[in-house]
Amino acid sequence: MKKRRTYCAICFWGLLVLLLTGCMSEEEKAKAKEHEKEAMPLISTCLENHYGGGKITQLSCQTRKSSSVAVPDFRAYATEYVRAEVKGQGKEFSVLANVETGQCYDNFFYQEIKAELKSLILKYARLKEPKAMELALLSKTLKETLSEGKINGFMAEGLQSFDDLKNSGDYEIYVVLKYIDEVDTEKIISGVLQRKLNGADVSIAVLDYRNQERYVPDQYAQTTFDTDSFADQDSCYRLSDLYILQNGEEYSAAYKSRKIQDIEYIWNPAQANLTFSAIPCEEEMITPYYSGAVFKAVSPTAVQIECENIPYQETSYDGSTAEKYNLKVYCYFPPSRYREQVVVTEESLADIDYDVWTLDWKNDDYIYRWFTSYDESVTVTMGYYERQEEESTEK
Repeated sequence: MKKRRTYCAICFWGLLVLLLTGCMSEEEKAKAKEHEKEAMPLISTCLENHYGGGKITQLSCQTRKSSSVAVPDFRAYATEYVRAEVKGQGKEFSVLANVETGQCYDNFFYQEIKAELKSLILKYARLKEPKAMELALLSKTLKETLSEGKINGFMAEGLQSFDDLKNSGDYEIYVVLKYIDEVDTEKIISGVLQRKLNGADVSIAVLDYRNQERYVPDQYAQTTFDTDSFADQDSCYRLSDLYILQNGEEYSAAYKSRKIQDIEYIWNPAQANLTFSAIPCEEEMITPYYSGAVFKAVSPTAVQIECENIPYQETSYDGSTAEKYNLKVYCYFPPSRYREQVVVTEESLADIDYDVWTLDWKNDDYIYRWFTSYDESVTVTMGYYERQEEESTEK
């Protein structure tokens, strides 16, 4: 009965959230309608001044969620921005009008600027034509009120080129170039490119996918270029090379892949030198973390990985430096191994650790786990096992 009450409570709150999400009060609906009326002449004037007119096919007041975090509020509130869908100059495009300031933004030149930026980057970074390119143009002014998804590509009146955006100082620009097993990101020439960007707020990511099967067209339709977001288990599985240029700072990683038995290992060779071998599997294992439980091997061989970690210099807050190690190796298993168990032994100079992985961390294409090491060296051994249930002593 308790479980049923808990389930009902979860359903109730989930339904309440769904009902409240996106809901507008009658007052906010009236405000939105008034803003749409106010925006009509502003947008018409903008179209007449810049594009010789245009036909407005749809108007919608843009909404936002409450900025208060003290009390949860899932309702939608009308903003001062109204979006119009427009046909004109042989194009279909959109206009955003601020009914309080009279300022208009549109995405009329988005594709032209995308082509301009691609040409600039390919020329000065010495890259060839990518399979695909993603571009986000975000006005810092618009970001104060609207979400990134609602403002991408909108530029203030009169802005038509990359130089216009750069000189205005109001735009964050994110570019993602995608390749499939055909670019060496370590050979990217960035010096001249950085001079051409000349202080613009531009972030560039160059991604090289391992193969067509692992390519995901919309995987990086994101505007945060935190390197951690490009180095998770999904990225490492799909990418062989990664390069990021952001605010003059460069980051790159060339991930190696090695498949032994049916496990694929992927790691950054800048972190360690790895040596793999297949060894006989211990028939039985007892790990201290499972109260003496016995695990019996279900495969005759195990994988042993000898990791000689590569140090890096870490600078502390007082300016002193210390030598550190930071290895992370992703392990990818076929979906057929779901819920099987792997016994993992990690032997370093200081200690021996045991762990048991139940393979239930799933993606559509694989099951994954990872191990890390912060020591100078470590030897990791893993094999497939089954936990043996204790025999009952009852008669």
